[in-house]
Amino acid sequence: KVNDGEGIGENGTDYQLGGRKVDFKAKPTYNIQVEGKVVVLITVDRLGNVTNAIPGIKGTTTLNKKLLKTAKDAALKTKFFPKKSAPNKQQGKIIYFFSLN
Repeated sequence: KVNDGEGIGENGTDYQLGGRKVDFKAKPTYNIQVEGKVVVLITVDRLGNVTNAIPGIKGTTTLNKKLLKTAKDAALKTKFFPKKSAPNKQQGKIIYFFSLN
């Protein structure tokens, strides 16, 4: 169900940020009966903060507004480990797999 790519696939989420690991994994909360995959383009600073999140990029399989908002909110709460040598604005992806509850 989860494609590990570069990231750590766990509990329906795949994190991809070149050479960096997730420190805090914010889980999306949703209570609607909709399935799909939402790919979020993230920008992360050297401290590991997600400073920008754009849900619905290439690879997304649902355009459900609630799932897109839920994925964006979770992405913005996610934290990566700091990395001094990282670019100030490093881009990556978080892929959320939503399944029926």
